[in-house]
Amino acid sequence: MIKVKNEHVFPKDGGWMVRHEGMKKTFRFFEIKEDAMEYAGIMAINNGSFVVTHKYNGQFKEFRKGNEIIARIHEKIPRITDIIEIKHPIVNNTQPIVETITPI
Repeated sequence: MIKVKNEHVFPKDGGWMVRHEGMKKTFRFFEIKEDAMEYAGIMAINNGSFVVTHKYNGQFKEFRKGNEIIARIHEKIPRITDIIEIKHPIVNNTQPIVETITPI
């Protein structure tokens, strides 16, 4: 049986590094934690592994499946729930342009 190697996300030097389990070198460095988590989540999905997040002192903080991380990051996309009207300013003494956006 092949042992699955997890993806680890560590805080380091004011940013976040992603490293495969068992590797000594940093695989990828990110300035923002969410970007590091998303990248590690994609790698975990591709490898069938988990993402392990560490605290500043090196202790484990979270242990999640890759698809849980990807779903959580993309839940933040705004959803239109009602009709929105956008009125553009009057240009050259003409009527304002009204743009209507309806929910899907």
